[in-house]
Amino acid sequence: MIPEIDGYHVLQRIREDHSYELPVIMLTAKREVNDKVKGLRTGADDYLTKPFHIEELIARIETQLRRVKKSERLVYKEVVLDSASREVRVSEEEIKLSKTEFDLLNLLMENKGIVISKSTILDKVWGTDEWSNENVVEVYVNYLRKKLKEAGKYINTVRSVGYVFK
Repeated sequence: MIPEIDGYHVLQRIREDHSYELPVIMLTAKREVNDKVKGLRTGADDYLTKPFHIEELIARIETQLRRVKKSERLVYKEVVLDSASREVRVSEEEIKLSKTEFDLLNLLMENKGIVISKSTILDKVWGTDEWSNENVVEVYVNYLRKKLKEAGKYINTVRSVGYVFK
């Protein structure tokens, strides 16, 4: 019931543009069973009708967050990173990464869409290694792009700042 586009189409766009597992709770005045079914089949994880109690909404959000925390897989389009098994797959093909390459990709995917500075990457991936400098980040980003082949295009350089996975 929002102007120009309805919630079902917004949800459809979210699911098409982002194949990762973003939890979505639909908050709507549409109370009919067929509306609820349509929302859930379109890709909503939960459906709550107005009016609602804020405590119920908070409980539903907490439920979705628990589900997301339990997930050990990061998925973006054809790239799947499983932190439990430390496996990376691109279009079902397993990609062998070193520990550092895996940690770098994990950091970038966990922060998808957010620009991460080279110094932050250095700190999070290499820690307090006194021998490391920001050049090592550039080198490992290049290693990672090559190993990911076509999917390496998701690692974007933000000149003079750092990198973003998008």
